[in-house]
Amino acid sequence: MFFMNNKYIKLGVTIDDLDAVTNDLENLLHIQFAKHDSSYWGIYNKVMLSDSEEMRLGFNFVDEDWREEEHKDCPLILELNRLKQPEKMVKFLCEHLPYLIPLKMKDFKQADK
Repeated sequence: MFFMNNKYIKLGVTIDDLDAVTNDLENLLHIQFAKHDSSYWGIYNKVMLSDSEEMRLGFNFVDEDWREEEHKDCPLILELNRLKQPEKMVKFLCEHLPYLIPLKMKDFKQADK
């Protein structure tokens, strides 16, 4: 068994246009998001980059509650989960999409067999 370091990253989005940000990300990264709707997350777009790597773009304010209350200036939140090169991706995204702001990066360990 070995331990794989994983990072969970949240970027704030300072513009309030889910479709425009989704299009920007799709064009920049040559990926295709799928639309989702859930009672917990609300409306959001998600793409699996690999079996474990995931990006999710959704609203910061869902069902009368802030997901990131200290960042009310960010109407959207972009989550990057378990990316192989998370710091490189954050730098690349922020350089090309100036409306993105890094908010949080959390490490967690997952045991692999």
